[in-house]
Amino acid sequence: MLVDWIKLSFALVLLWLPVTVLHGKRVIYREVARDWEGYWGRTLGLGWHAFDLLRAIIGAWLLAGALARAPGAQGAMKYSAFVAQTAILALATILQTMVCRLRDCAHAPFAF
Repeated sequence: MLVDWIKLSFALVLLWLPVTVLHGKRVIYREVARDWEGYWGRTLGLGWHAFDLLRAIIGAWLLAGALARAPGAQGAMKYSAFVAQTAILALATILQTMVCRLRDCAHAPFAF
């Protein structure tokens, strides 16, 4: 597997930094009702969700460019870059969801 360490480090910062770390004290957490009518416009119109979407796109783009299959890879090593990218994205999603400032709650990263 070929690794571009600079791209990988920027991708990890963008993908693994939970957005709740950036929230100030004035952020109000609320429950999401089961009725989604009217939520999408408000949800995707929030600045933090637009920031989440942008950093997820840039982070995934950097990650795709940072890890590549070696030209002579054989066997299971042909899939090493794909497995590493999948593991990094899975951990990023878990970190975005589970890191929340309130007790017994989870963050819903709609745009991530």
